[in-house]
Amino acid sequence: GAPFAPEAFAFYDHNLTAAASITLQARDSIDTPQMLSNTEMVSAGSWSLESGWTMASGEARCVSTHAGDSRLSQAADLVAGLTYIVTGILGAIYGADRVSNGTFAASTGWTYSSGWTISTGAATCSGTQTGSTVLSQNIAAVSGTRYEICFTITDWAAGTITPRIGAAQGSTVSYAGTFSMVIEASGGSALAFWANSAFIGKVASVSVRQYDLAGDAWATGGTAATETISQAGAFSLALTPAGGGSFALVVNSAFLGAFHGLSVALADPWQQGAAWSTAIPWAETKLLHLMTAPASSYRYWRVDITDAALSFVEFSFMFLGSGVSRDDLMVEFNNLEMGVDAADVALMPRTTLDMAISANTPEALAAIKTALADSYDTSSRALRPILVCLDTDSPSGNFWLLENPSRTWTWRHRAPRASLLNMSMIEPTKTAA
Repeated sequence: GAPFAPEAFAFYDHNLTAAASITLQARDSIDTPQMLSNTEMVSAGSWSLESGWTMASGEARCVSTHAGDSRLSQAADLVAGLTYIVTGILGAIYGADRVSNGTFAASTGWTYSSGWTISTGAATCSGTQTGSTVLSQNIAAVSGTRYEICFTITDWAAGTITPRIGAAQGSTVSYAGTFSMVIEASGGSALAFWANSAFIGKVASVSVRQYDLAGDAWATGGTAATETISQAGAFSLALTPAGGGSFALVVNSAFLGAFHGLSVALADPWQQGAAWSTAIPWAETKLLHLMTAPASSYRYWRVDITDAALSFVEFSFMFLGSGVSRDDLMVEFNNLEMGVDAADVALMPRTTLDMAISANTPEALAAIKTALADSYDTSSRALRPILVCLDTDSPSGNFWLLENPSRTWTWRHRAPRASLLNMSMIEPTKTAA
């Protein structure tokens, strides 16, 4: 909402200890600005690319051989000790096609047994085989590594055919079409198509590319603190740099992969500090009060509580709206609007506080403390919302303290006025300490 300057806060303490640290804070903004520029990655721009990295078309790739660790980095003004959320997408980079002569322009590179012939852009199985027959090529596959195999079957007439990498088997195919499947290699380095004794058809094209990400990647800030990015897909990790400065993605010499949509932003904007803050003393009465007059109005307010005890705090706020009088207010009750005047006494209990608009006197604080204590509902264990506004019937600068015990009424402004930005009404909330 609009900025405002509250002059009294009320808290009801549930089990806070005297050792609790309680701080009231205010900020104009709780935005978490993007720490990186050129996140679109259309070109290198503000990024620094070490050996093996390229950047274009919305992604940063590391696809070529590089000795040792290699960094993709950018000056980002990270602050040591603050926590940042790093998000992005890590995708596999498909390596070069490992198949030689995958379009069957000739028989070069292929080994095949009875029933197979290679010519005119296809490997043909005629059905003359008396048992299973194999079309194969050594692609130097590595056991434990996944590969994506793409192939096309044409002129299918009968039987089945099954691709394998080493001893690992893919899905069996029994019709014409183009197929793609991922196989984790094991027990050998060759690609093979096993056709059964009834298979009649053609393998028209074949390609095999490494599917897995290779190597390791991690995010780092400044000179220290790293977080590992362990698998492909969207990732989100918390990074707390021990040394400020630049942000970097670091990969080892075996890494093969691509990053998209990188973002680095503060996990909590309040880490940047408050524009205004003050400590709140703990009170044995269990009610905590503070009269405050910050130098300016703020849009966002926070109470920061640290306590070893298991506890929670209920908040109620009393905003002294300078320039806001009872005549400016309307109350909505059961969808009906009514003015706030003397006739509402039966509906809305009120107390007069004898204090000047600008007073921060002990007497004024005592009066507010008494009113707040009275506002605590022992049956529901909650603070009732309170509003304070000028008493236009009194020339001495008195205030009306208006309670909303049933929580069924809604405060409304009778007419829009700039001064009303300093008046607000908020229901109590429970916050764990």
